[in-house]
Amino acid sequence: MHLNKETEIMKKILFLVCPFSQSEALIKKTFTGSHLYMTGMGGYLNFQDEKFADALTRIIIKEKIEAIHLVQNTDCRFIHEVLSENKNLEYPVQNTLKKLLSENEPQIKSMDSKHQMTIHLASLMIKEVSANIHKSDLLKETIENKKIEINGTLIQPKANKLSSFNLNQPSILA
Repeated sequence: MHLNKETEIMKKILFLVCPFSQSEALIKKTFTGSHLYMTGMGGYLNFQDEKFADALTRIIIKEKIEAIHLVQNTDCRFIHEVLSENKNLEYPVQNTLKKLLSENEPQIKSMDSKHQMTIHLASLMIKEVSANIHKSDLLKETIENKKIEINGTLIQPKANKLSSFNLNQPSILA
């Protein structure tokens, strides 16, 4: 686990999670305190929608959010459907995952196991969601002004493992 538990306990965190991932139990076990959860299929939300960005900004300010965790779960059915090359992709999150797979296919397909491919695709999705947050001028300004930490959180339920990493560092976004 790549987090400083003492500081994370003190922060008020907004977790962006997939409603189907059933990740909250492990999150609550790892991050004590009163936190907020926002859901989107596959943890993917439309930050370019001005009304949504405005509403999210108001929540961040009103609730005094200090960190946002972009959560991906290795049991995500959308990731598994894309990796298995399922042709019935009907949701925006699946199309985003398919695009990420296509852009990184040689690297992903050369991995030793489906589990490694899943972890890599989930990590790419976290970075994609982070980049999309920063495409919203309102959210980007709020995050910078309020010095809000953006973190990726990868959950591996079968291993009962949760890892977090800071996305504010430029080297992670590269």
